[in-house]
Amino acid sequence: MEQMNQEMLELRETLNKEIDKVDTKNSIVAVEEKVIKLVETVEKQRSDNDELHDCVQDAVWEKLQQDKEKLEDIEKRSTNFIIHGLKEINDDDGEARKKADEDQVMKLLLAIRERPIRVKRPMSDVLIFRRKNSDVRFQF
Repeated sequence: MEQMNQEMLELRETLNKEIDKVDTKNSIVAVEEKVIKLVETVEKQRSDNDELHDCVQDAVWEKLQQDKEKLEDIEKRSTNFIIHGLKEINDDDGEARKKADEDQVMKLLLAIRERPIRVKRPMSDVLIFRRKNSDVRFQF
């Protein structure tokens, strides 16, 4: 048993001498540096993947929002119609313009039907869009 202990001590001494050598220490340091660099590279790639995922997710979200807004706009405009040749009122008062537009629309409808017409929706639900020197657009 004592011989075995003696051999173990010798083996430890030999191992410590080998570890203490400069070449061995340099090799261990070099391996540790490579491992650290590999860990940093993996972490950077993981971070880059997360950033890429976030960018893609943001782009998809933005496109979905744009599509949703476009569909809402199409739905909103689905009942629009244009009356060509309707006179545009040049009044700064929005209420006066709206009243004049309502009167013109009612006159037009009366002329078409040549009798009174009952409008199911109040004219206050009608939105009127204008462009300079252009036709008037109504949305019901």
